[in-house]
Amino acid sequence: MPLDNDFVINRSPTVSVIMAVHNGEPYLAAAIESVLQQTCRDFEFIIVNDASTDSSRQTLGAYAAADPRLVLANNAANIGMAASLNKALGLARGRYVARHDADDLSAPTRLQEQVMYLEQHPEVGLLSTRVQIIDEAGQPLSVDPYAGGFDNAALQSELLDHNSICHGSVMLRCGCLQAVGGYDESLELTEDYDLWLRLAEATGLAKLTSQLYQYRQHAGSISAQRRGQQMFAQARTLEKALRRRHGANPPFGLVKHVADSYRQAADFFVQQGDLRAARQCLTQAITLSPELFASRAVYWPLPPGDGDLAFTESVLGDLARTGPYRQVRRALRSRVHMRRVFAAARRGDLKELQAHLWAGIYQDPRWMLNRGVWSLAARALLGRPWRRPLPVPVPTPSPAPSDKPQ
Repeated sequence: MPLDNDFVINRSPTVSVIMAVHNGEPYLAAAIESVLQQTCRDFEFIIVNDASTDSSRQTLGAYAAADPRLVLANNAANIGMAASLNKALGLARGRYVARHDADDLSAPTRLQEQVMYLEQHPEVGLLSTRVQIIDEAGQPLSVDPYAGGFDNAALQSELLDHNSICHGSVMLRCGCLQAVGGYDESLELTEDYDLWLRLAEATGLAKLTSQLYQYRQHAGSISAQRRGQQMFAQARTLEKALRRRHGANPPFGLVKHVADSYRQAADFFVQQGDLRAARQCLTQAITLSPELFASRAVYWPLPPGDGDLAFTESVLGDLARTGPYRQVRRALRSRVHMRRVFAAARRGDLKELQAHLWAGIYQDPRWMLNRGVWSLAARALLGRPWRRPLPVPVPTPSPAPSDKPQ
């Protein structure tokens, strides 16, 4: 989305802090206070209320009336995080833009330390900080998904693997934001990751070693509610970056990594029972890198029960039947048949074992190099199950209740 002229001219404060809020009442006041109490006083605080239906609008109105640094814009309808942040950028007048989320906290010296660093390092256009993860009650958690390097080389490398920069912790140069065009509103769940990847192509990146931002994990956060969709969107975002940087022939290793990211998203959807979304992810993964799935070492997500073959066929049905996909189709079919073989062996079901064993070997003869499969094949030919099925326990009747007092 093109940025408004106000984003480029008439900048008076040093920093414009931007925040988008949709039903953020539980933690909103604490988040606002942590910004207003910064040791750096030369900032404006632009908050876009994205059509909240809780009491967020009243809370924001009270703060805006009490502090002239707070600029409040209310959306008539919910337009999403990326569009709301672009709206805030259109109102920003600062030389730098700092992000803040409505459920997180900043250390009092955060803005001051980030401004000082950017003033001293003109080659850096994106600066984040170390992050402390906290729970709903504000208690520190040991896991930090944003742990990693601090210099440009490390961050550039990490971004080609995962999003290692916490959205709310960043401070950005306005000129760099203008050059890349702000947030891509079509990538609602990964608008930050996409922006980092585009900025990484235009400027240097850095992360302060000081822990200046607290990121709150709670059940109402987007990452908790829409984890699968976010995983899928991250894979799409990284794929777009590879195409943008390398054209039609990105490095093979990076393509495999993107394909595996789609596979991991599919695995999450399978566990959630959303097979339609899982099929979409796996189709994209195989289309990108059929070689990834030709190896039996790569896990193929499968739903529980007897729907595994139908699910696999529904994915393969979307792919070409020639070229590199032929081997993948046979490898994946054989893998599902062998899954059925070992399940039948555990149950002692010789008939099903035989049926799936020969189907699996026909699809991928490499299974005959497996010692376990050799043993099963020999027993199947002799008509003997791998092991006897476990006896079904016979329930013991409960004793009749006694009339004696306990």
